[in-house]
Amino acid sequence: MLLCSSSPIFLARASSHPRKDSRSHVLVKLQSALVANASIRFSVKHPFCCPHLKAEHDFAISSVLGENQAMTTTEEDVQYRGILDLDPSLEKFKDHLIYRSKKYVEQKSLIEKFEGSLEEFAQGYLKFGFNREQDAIVYREWAPAAQEAQLIGDFNGWDGSNHKMEKNEFGVWSIEIPDAGGFQHGSDMPPLILLDLQLLMMEFTGIHHLQKGISSSILDLQNLQLQGSTKLIRSGTPEDLKYLIDKAHGLGLRVLMDVVHSHTSNNVTDGLNGFDVGQGTQDSYFHNGERGYHKLWDSRLFNYANWEVLRFLLSNLRWWLDEFNFDGFRFDGVTSMLYHHHGINMVFTGNYTEYFSEATDVDAVVYMMLANHLVHNLLPDATVIAEDVSGMPALCRPDYEGGVGFDYRLAMAIPDRWIDFLKNKMDSEWSMKEIVWSLTNRRYSEKCVAYAESHDQAIVGDKTISFLLMDKVMYSGMSDLEPASPVIERGIALHKMIHFLTMALGGEGYLNFMGNEFGHPEWIDFPREGNGWSYDKCRRQWNLVDTDHLRYKHMNAFDRAMNLLDDRFHFLASEKQIVSSISEEDKVIVFERGDLVFVFNFHPENTYSGYKVGCDLPGKYRVALDSDAFEFGGHGRVGHDIDHFTSPEGIPGVPETNFNSRPNSFKLLSPARTCVVYCKVDETPQQPDEETTGTETTVTQVLQDSQVDKTAESPSEETTSTKETTLRQVLQDSPDLASDEVLVSSGIRDEKEIDVEDSTASD
Repeated sequence: MLLCSSSPIFLARASSHPRKDSRSHVLVKLQSALVANASIRFSVKHPFCCPHLKAEHDFAISSVLGENQAMTTTEEDVQYRGILDLDPSLEKFKDHLIYRSKKYVEQKSLIEKFEGSLEEFAQGYLKFGFNREQDAIVYREWAPAAQEAQLIGDFNGWDGSNHKMEKNEFGVWSIEIPDAGGFQHGSDMPPLILLDLQLLMMEFTGIHHLQKGISSSILDLQNLQLQGSTKLIRSGTPEDLKYLIDKAHGLGLRVLMDVVHSHTSNNVTDGLNGFDVGQGTQDSYFHNGERGYHKLWDSRLFNYANWEVLRFLLSNLRWWLDEFNFDGFRFDGVTSMLYHHHGINMVFTGNYTEYFSEATDVDAVVYMMLANHLVHNLLPDATVIAEDVSGMPALCRPDYEGGVGFDYRLAMAIPDRWIDFLKNKMDSEWSMKEIVWSLTNRRYSEKCVAYAESHDQAIVGDKTISFLLMDKVMYSGMSDLEPASPVIERGIALHKMIHFLTMALGGEGYLNFMGNEFGHPEWIDFPREGNGWSYDKCRRQWNLVDTDHLRYKHMNAFDRAMNLLDDRFHFLASEKQIVSSISEEDKVIVFERGDLVFVFNFHPENTYSGYKVGCDLPGKYRVALDSDAFEFGGHGRVGHDIDHFTSPEGIPGVPETNFNSRPNSFKLLSPARTCVVYCKVDETPQQPDEETTGTETTVTQVLQDSQVDKTAESPSEETTSTKETTLRQVLQDSPDLASDEVLVSSGIRDEKEIDVEDSTASD
C-alpha cells in the first residue's frame, strides 16, 4: 500500500465497490466546516431519534439493558479471545478487554433493536437537515434543551414569527414549509435557537443553498469559513469533489477522507458549540466542564456515550461513502479520543497499564469499534487509518477479535526521530540502532503506515527534510549545470536514503506529503492571520521538478524508482523482515524484506569494498536499485552488471554458526551515503520460444548491420537489397519489436497514421 499527497489521501489500489452516478438525490447539511492543513474537514449534524436514549457520561443505559437481558453472549465471548491469543501479555488486562467488548456488543445490539441495523442508524442525513418530503421541505434539528426555535431567512424577510418549529418528546425540532411558501434554491436560512436558562439566541451564518429536486441541502464548498474567521476560501463545489474522486478511481487510486471526529470547532458562530448552554451532558453533543474541552486545541470534545452523537458521527461516515464514494478514512486525533488525558503531557513507554486503565475512554473506544464495523460492512475493501501516537495494543485488530478495528495506524514516531537527528546531531553521531528501533518498533500483526516527514514539515510551517539538509543553498545550488557543493551532495544523498529506509523498513504502507518526493524546499502555508492572509506560500512549485537542469528531478526519479521496486517485488506486503546487521562503527544497516537484500551506508566518508552481508537464499544476486546511479544524481560507483554469488555460512539450520544469523552471504561495494538493493537472479538458463528468439535476434542483427558507417565502403546493391528485404519481413511479422521511427523509415507504417493514433490516444 502506497500513500501520497496531503489530504485527501490517495492509495495505489483501485476500489472495487461500484461507482454511483455523481448526481445523487440525497445531499446533507454540513453544519460545521473547517479548512485546515490542506484537508477539507466536515462534521455532519443529522441525528435521527427513534427512540431517543439518554445516556449518562459513563454509558449508563441500564434502564434499556434491563429489557434486553436475553441477549446472547456468544459474540461477546469471541470478542476478546482473539487478541489474547495473539498477545498473551494482554491476559493481565482481560477484565478490561471483556468490559470493553461487552459495552460494544451491548451498544450494537441496542442500535439493532431500536433502529433496525447499524447501517440504518447511520442514515440520519435522510431525516435531519433539510429534506424534500412530498410537496414540502422539512427541516429537523436535535436541540433538546432549547425553549424555542425559529427558521428565518430571506424567504420570510428574516422574521421567524410565522415559522416557529415544533419539538417532539425526543428533543427534535421540525418545521414543514410547503413549496408555495417561497422557499427556493439560494435561500439564506440561518436557524435561530433559543436555549434554556441563558436564553441565548444562536445564529448559524453558514450559507445553505437549497436545490430543486433533491431531498436535502449542502453547505456550499465555495463558502467554507475558516475557524473563527470571516475570511472565505474557495474549495470548489461538491460536484467538483465527486469529479476528482471519479478521476482518481479511473487512475486506479483510492481516496481517503481525513475525518475529524476527535473534536470540533470552539466557534459558536458556525459550529455545534453553544448547543450545550444550560443543558446536561445527556442532552448535548459534548461533555460538560473540562471533559468537554481540549485545552491545547481550544476545541470541544464529543460525548461518545450519547445516542444522538453516535448517530451524528456514524451518519457522517456513511454520507461520505455513499455520496462521494470515498474509499475509507484517516481518523484524526485518535490518541486524544482513546484517553481521558488526551495524551497531553504523556510519554508512552509501552507499559500496558498506560493503555488499559481508568484513563482509557471506553465510550470513545466503543464508538471507534462501531465506526470501523460500519465502514467495513458498507465497503468491505475500505481502508481506515488511525492517527495514534500511543501505540495502543489491538487498535488495528478486527472488532470480532476484541480489537478496535482499524486497518493501519500511522507510525508517528518515525518523522520525529528523523527531525531530531537532523536538528540536533552531527552525521557521525547518528545511531543506527536508534534508527532501526524507531522504524521497527511496531506491534506484530498490526499494520503501520510509515512516513519520513509529517504535515508539521510539509504544511504547518517547520522546515522540510530537504530544507533542513540544504537550507538556503537550495536557492542557488540546485543547478545541474555546475558541480554540486558539499551541502547539496550530502543533502540529496541523505534525502534519498531517509525516505527509502522509512519506506522499506518502517511499515506495511508508505505515506508521502505532496512535494516531499522531489525535495520541495518550502512548506505549504495557508492564508492566516500570522502571515497577513498571504497566498505567497500556499502552493507547490511543480515547475522545480519539471525543469530539466535542476537537481530536483533526481530526487523525484529516485522516489518513482523505489515505488516501482515495490510494484515489482511487493516487499511492503511481505511479512519477512529481518535486520541482520546494525554496525555503529561502519554506520551500515543490512536487512531483508521479502527476498530483497537492502544495504544502507550512512557513513559520511567511508566506502567499503568487499563488504560482506548475510542473506537467506543461496544463489546469484544483482543490483535492483541503487541510489548512487547517475539518473538519481549519484556517481555511478556500483556496477549493475556484476554477479554476486553467495557462499554458505556455518551449519544449515543453526543460526549461531551462520554469518549474522544468516545461512548465506555475498560481498559487495558500499559507497558512503548510499543505499543499494540486491535481488536474487535466476541462474537456470531460460528456454525461450525458438521462433521468438530467432525473430528477436534477426531484428537486432539486421538493425545493427543496417547502421553502416558512412566512411566505410558502400555495400553492393544485392547485399543492401537482401538486408532491407529481411528487415521489412521481420518488422511486418513482429511490428511491436521496433519503434515507430524504425517502422516509418522501413516503410511498414505511414507517419500520418501514427499521428492520428497519437491524437486519438491524447483525446
